[in-house]
Amino acid sequence: MADEKIVPENGLEVRYERYKGIIKNFTLMSDIFMRNVFKQRECLEYVL
Repeated sequence: MADEKIVPENGLEVRYERYKGIIKNFTLMSDIFMRNVFKQRECLEYVL
């Protein structure tokens, strides 16, 4: 157990804030939309 890496407390807070900002922009609509876009290659190529 002594060999485990421990992330400094402030490092966790920085990562938490970064990912919280990214995740708050996710919506159910965007998830459903992208899932359906990935089903059809033509749609995927058009979006990309």
